[in-house]
Amino acid sequence: MRVDLQRGRYHARQAASVADLEACQRLRARCFFGTDGLDVDAFDAGWQHLIVEDGIGGPIVCTLRFQMCTGAQANAGYAAGFYDLQPFAQLEGPLLEIGRFCCDPGRLDPHILRVAWGSVTQIVDAAK
Repeated sequence: MRVDLQRGRYHARQAASVADLEACQRLRARCFFGTDGLDVDAFDAGWQHLIVEDGIGGPIVCTLRFQMCTGAQANAGYAAGFYDLQPFAQLEGPLLEIGRFCCDPGRLDPHILRVAWGSVTQIVDAAK
C-alpha cells in the first residue's frame, strides 16, 4: 500500500525515513504537550505514519500513525490498553487502527483534514 495524495497545496504521503518519523514526533510533541521535543513511544516502531505536508517536501502540518490488523490482533494494539476490543475478535477482514492524529495548531485550514481523511480512505480501499 502506498499513500500519495495531492490536493491543492497539501500533499499526503507515508513517512519514509527516520527524519520523517522524527518530524511526526516533533509535531505530536507540539500538539499534545506544547513542547519542542519529541513525542515517542513503543508503538511508533511497529506502526506506519502518515504525513500531510504544505507542498511537496514542505513543513509537516498534520500526522497520524496507523496499522492494519485482523480482529484477532486488535487486542494487541494501542487502543487495547484503554478499551475492551474483544468484540472485534470475531470480525473478518482487515481493521485499521489510527492513533496520535494531530494538526499543527497554527494551521486552521480545513483542507488539511480533507487531505488527511482522503489518505485514510486510500489506506482502507487498498486493504479491501
